[in-house]
Amino acid sequence: MAPRAQLQYFDGASARVLPLREAITIGGRGSPFRVEGSTNTRQHARIYEEGGRFWVEDLGGDGVRVNGAVAQHQALTHRDTIHVGHLQLEYFED
Repeated sequence: MAPRAQLQYFDGASARVLPLREAITIGGRGSPFRVEGSTNTRQHARIYEEGGRFWVEDLGGDGVRVNGAVAQHQALTHRDTIHVGHLQLEYFED
């Protein structure tokens, strides 16, 4: 069973919290997080649960960094910082 988890997004003035209950994509139509300057259909990354952990996967585009290091496919741990393009997200789990 995966931990209860959430992503926090800071836009400079406020924070937005998204509980992780299912896989999400970053960028592209219908995404809770959009990457500036990309097309409406372009997906940059995906965060999903597998094997009791949450993972981030680079789907192409601007690249994904976790705690400053390039990440193609990486398990997330509490308080990891994820960068996709201009977006900065922080991963939290209970």
